[in-house]
Amino acid sequence: MSSILRTSVPTYRWAALASTAIQRKIKGQNNVGIVTTRYTSEEIANFDYNISQCKDWVNDSLRTHPFVGLVKKAANYYDYAGGLLNQHQEAQNDQHVREEAMVQNEVDCRKIEYYESVADDVEKWSHGLLFEEEGEVNGWKEVKCHKMIRDKMNPNGNTTCYVKWLKDSRGNDASQVDEDKDREYPCIKCYSTFDAPFEEVCEYLSQETHMSDYNHLVVDHRDLENITPHSKITWSQCPQILFVKPRDFVTFCHHRWREDGSQIVVSQACEHVDAPGKSNESDEHACRAYSLRGANIISRDPTDPQNKTRLTILAHAHVGGVPQWACKMVINAISPIEPFRLFNTMENEIMKYGRSKLDQTKRQTLSSFQHQPETKSLPAGLSQLGYACFWPKGGGKITRKSTLRAD
Repeated sequence: MSSILRTSVPTYRWAALASTAIQRKIKGQNNVGIVTTRYTSEEIANFDYNISQCKDWVNDSLRTHPFVGLVKKAANYYDYAGGLLNQHQEAQNDQHVREEAMVQNEVDCRKIEYYESVADDVEKWSHGLLFEEEGEVNGWKEVKCHKMIRDKMNPNGNTTCYVKWLKDSRGNDASQVDEDKDREYPCIKCYSTFDAPFEEVCEYLSQETHMSDYNHLVVDHRDLENITPHSKITWSQCPQILFVKPRDFVTFCHHRWREDGSQIVVSQACEHVDAPGKSNESDEHACRAYSLRGANIISRDPTDPQNKTRLTILAHAHVGGVPQWACKMVINAISPIEPFRLFNTMENEIMKYGRSKLDQTKRQTLSSFQHQPETKSLPAGLSQLGYACFWPKGGGKITRKSTLRAD
């Protein structure tokens, strides 16, 4: 009997004390239910083991032990302690999930803040190059459409193109490699007028399925990450151009709408974990190139706002993997052709698309966007060398005071 007492009474006391200790420790919570005292994994494992062992003893002794009432009471304490421990583990898991979500939300907020700042910087940068340095000033040189294609690609002279060589324009995000700091890269700006209504231009260019009809310089693309409803990081690849083998690009793209109705898409080269780049040319992979910075403005033509559209493009790019003399050779060869081909093909395809593709309701919606608050469900986006970004269902912010103008 004495041995039974030595076994049963301490076991009963341990069960009572264990359940009380667990209860006190687990209930160390604040008013919003956040656990302030946590068990370590070793403590939890030890509690689980002891409760399990003691419950086994209780089950074995329940029918034969002389102190059956005491054993049953110990069993109840074990069950209660085990239940509290499970609740505590669940609370810890829930709190861990909440904390991870809070950390992720903070990371996302910082990322959004950073990329919104990038978009603002690119927009301000592009304003000076597009509208304060008009014509052949400050190093800009006009590129004439090649005479062999001029009558077909630019018969009315609606498209003008200029080239200038600039250092990496990404500000604090510019390359920090010594050999890149003083190197200059081609920057091209183009202005064109389409004989097509603004609504049709926006609708047509926002459709991913139309890209291959007008832009043969993007052969593959995908979205890597959506930053906001109006911005994303994209990957794209271009084919071999002359002796330059295929290149791939990772580019941040962002669109917004001016209060006057103009659409603005800005871009900047970046990196992304889902698309690491290769810095060397190879038959096995594409070499990384960079669409350093860019801006695209689609607006109503002021001379005929109902029937014509102005398209303004600025593109600063780093070919990657080739010396500067080779890069200049490529630019000199393609700049009298490709920009004019792009605009001419765009215009022809948009005219084919035709007004019949837009019913009157959608046209009215597109025309009245300036009365909508904050964001809009208007189609936006386009494809250029270095990126392809599409928002067919919209999501762009309305910029009340834009630094850019399109006239």
